[in-house]
Amino acid sequence: MAHAADVVVVGAGHNGLVCAGYLAKAGLDVIVVERSHRIGGACVSEELVPGFTFSTFAYGAHGPGPKICRELEIPADAFKVIEADPKMFFPFPDGDHIMLWGDDDRSATQLRRFGPREEGGYHEYVRFMARAQKVAQDIFLSPPPTHAELYARYASTEYADALEAMLTRSHWDVLCDYFESDKV
Repeated sequence: MAHAADVVVVGAGHNGLVCAGYLAKAGLDVIVVERSHRIGGACVSEELVPGFTFSTFAYGAHGPGPKICRELEIPADAFKVIEADPKMFFPFPDGDHIMLWGDDDRSATQLRRFGPREEGGYHEYVRFMARAQKVAQDIFLSPPPTHAELYARYASTEYADALEAMLTRSHWDVLCDYFESDKV
């Protein structure tokens, strides 16, 4: 069946679906194509091991947010976010592992076994990430500011170091500021 459309969105993951929703709401004829047998992309759960359901990728997704839900008229019961604890599990080939919990103190204490700097480094890193997330949240769903506008907005604030790191450094380099163990 041939169908002419204004826009073709490739991928019915959460980002593709939101983009398609906004484009359709703007009056465009949109087709969404997906090669998987299900929609949702990284935001799906699957039974990868019999009896155990996992998020296939989106360990940090928390739904589309209230603004998108309001604008696209998504009902409150359209999705369910389930908070997991532990938050993350990192197994290593040598049998060792790291678990990160919802409780930062519990996570930091668990990291102590990897070296003297890791426990305190975790707390410092969590504080850094909170500042970085605040910067990202400030500009989320708004027209992108220029670097100059960002630097002006956060100059001489507690967020200046996080902005500088996000714009000029790799995340690996940032991690090395807080941790010594390669595993951590």
